[in-house]
Amino acid sequence: MAERVNGSLKDEFYLDQTFMNVAHTKRAAKIAINYTMKFD
Repeated sequence: MAERVNGSLKDEFYLDQTFMNVAHTKRAAKIAINYTMKFD
């Protein structure tokens, strides 16, 4: 199940991209997590 979730996050939120810095990475991850938690 974790692999499926990781795949969905990468596909839907482009989390497999190269980020410019740590702040950008954290912001993208936070948005993705908050979005998915709304529908859990």
